[in-house]
Amino acid sequence: VPLNLSTTSLASISSEKAIFSSNFDNSQAIGSSDSPWASISGGTVTNTADCRAYGQYQAFFLLAASPRTITTKQFDARDADALSFWIVFGSVGNSCDGSEAGENVFVQYASSGSSLFSTLYTIDATVYSSPTLITVFLPTAAKTSKTTLRWTQIRFSGANTDEWSLNNVVVNGTNPAYVVPADNRNTTISASGNIFTGNFDQNRGFGSSSNFWQSISGGTITSSPKCRAYGTYQAFFNQATSTRIITTIRFDLTKATTLSFYIIMGSGSNGCEQIDSGEDVYVEYAPSGSTSFTSLRTIAPNTYTSAGQVIISLPAAAKKPNTAIRWRQPQHSGSGFDEWSLNNVVISGSFSANLSVNQVSFPRFFSSSTSFGGRSQWASIAGGSVASGSACKAYASSSYNAYFSASGTRSITTVSLNMRFVKWITFWFVLGGS
Repeated sequence: VPLNLSTTSLASISSEKAIFSSNFDNSQAIGSSDSPWASISGGTVTNTADCRAYGQYQAFFLLAASPRTITTKQFDARDADALSFWIVFGSVGNSCDGSEAGENVFVQYASSGSSLFSTLYTIDATVYSSPTLITVFLPTAAKTSKTTLRWTQIRFSGANTDEWSLNNVVVNGTNPAYVVPADNRNTTISASGNIFTGNFDQNRGFGSSSNFWQSISGGTITSSPKCRAYGTYQAFFNQATSTRIITTIRFDLTKATTLSFYIIMGSGSNGCEQIDSGEDVYVEYAPSGSTSFTSLRTIAPNTYTSAGQVIISLPAAAKKPNTAIRWRQPQHSGSGFDEWSLNNVVISGSFSANLSVNQVSFPRFFSSSTSFGGRSQWASIAGGSVASGSACKAYASSSYNAYFSASGTRSITTVSLNMRFVKWITFWFVLGGS
């Protein structure tokens, strides 16, 4: 079995670092000078929690104090990317008392030393009945030199009810980009993903108890609409409210590229009452915290009478921090008339970066001077040797390969390497055979 390694692909797009990390198995007492936590209320750190999120010690919330809250000290989050933590809520399947609908836990942040908190993520207390890792990407507004995080449960039924545990809280960030291209040129790395996904099959709340949606008027989230845009649950609009509107919470859309959603407009033959001329649905945006909305697209009554996906390329004016999107039907004939449904709203984004060359000192090819042990970066080889003219070559352009043909265990091992900035490793390999 010949083997050859190349530093061509011993490379990294970025390296991850823990900006904030706390496992209550190891943390000092909350509020102490050595602890990353400022305070806890309505809970305690204990190794005898009725239900465990992670490890032995937990931040376990069961006391009567209201609200139940745990708050970090301020930390520098300017290089932060994502927050992750383990959590579990009480249920019939574990030893903690179960929570009821509406007794959610809010993950919040305060920026730049402020004491004013904004909701980052809402955790449905009826969902996570087994230990679950939750990861939340941080918005730009949370990435300040003095950021505070907190978990707070405002509604619960009292002491020893609606219990939950938290542990292993980590905020990860990114170091400067690091890459090793083979030809010593700058390399452009591109990536894409969803900034917002609002599918009413999974997310049906609004306002402070919602992950994605701020408000709805003139409609309701239901699994039994008269016409269906996508999936089971829909935002279905057929009520008498003067203007029918559904609005997202505000997002950082600076990296956004497209908005897509599924919609169906009533035709009289698709289950929904026919929408008359002039009773359009307007898709609009309000950037940078503005309350003034600008039109993105007009959905006319005679379009999308069968469920269909609408894809809109976002203009530069919409690609701002703190931007909201809404769907609005200002004209209709009242309750039970001019009906339509909406679902599966996605905002996608992408980025690219031109990454400069950095060199990693690792042997690219085997050669006649390859050695093992001593000052070599190869520690050992067993059941083989580095030789030219082997029966089969892993890499045709190289005369020397690590060739394995002896009996017993065959292996080749590097010395210990600093892998903090390494994203992947590739190598050329061939097995003997026909």
